[in-house]
Amino acid sequence: MDNLEEVQEKIRKLLALADNNPNANEAAAAAGAAQRLMERYRIDQISYRLTHDDADGGSGDSNSEPISQSDEPLDSAGRLSQWRINLADALARANGCRIWILHQRIPKWNERQGRYRDSSRKEITMAGRKADISIIRYMYDYLVKEIDRLCKNWCYDQSFSRRDGRTAGNNFRLGAVEIVRNRMMKARNEARDAARKEAKERSLEGETNAIAIVDKSIAAIDELEGAVESWMEN
Repeated sequence: MDNLEEVQEKIRKLLALADNNPNANEAAAAAGAAQRLMERYRIDQISYRLTHDDADGGSGDSNSEPISQSDEPLDSAGRLSQWRINLADALARANGCRIWILHQRIPKWNERQGRYRDSSRKEITMAGRKADISIIRYMYDYLVKEIDRLCKNWCYDQSFSRRDGRTAGNNFRLGAVEIVRNRMMKARNEARDAARKEAKERSLEGETNAIAIVDKSIAAIDELEGAVESWMEN
């Protein structure tokens, strides 16, 4: 079983190879492949812990890493684009985390008026396990760059006016995020199906508790999402 650093390195290499994809579907496919790796890591990690805790008479706590708030915002801007918020939400939900938007008031010196004036700023903040937050941050940076690049290329090819280009570009980005969201959830389910299939094969070879362990692991991942939401409410 790979450790977290090995999985993160695989994801970095995967996304690096997929850099400069020709369209949004290809970028989404790369994100899906990365999601499949991360979901399988979670299943294997929890399965390993459950198996060894049972053998050692431990508590069987499958979600031992605490839930916490991200140390730094995932993104921030005076005007935070909706497509970026949607992308952050898609990545968070696919990886057992949740986001919320903080509205900050930052005093700035106005030279002409000779006084401070408040400037508003929005920040995307996350809650979840640190390991999950770390990979979300990396995937977010990659996808923001790719979606922006693809959008600019597409708008250039369409020869839009500046006003039409802004509207079309925003719609392009929102559509690309939905493609990514759907592909990542599909990849998550594919990783779970593959884990169940392998567990079934192991059970036929004599590992009688293999299916139960995988099912418990997947249930624990789902329970973590509820725990994150409860953490945010407190």
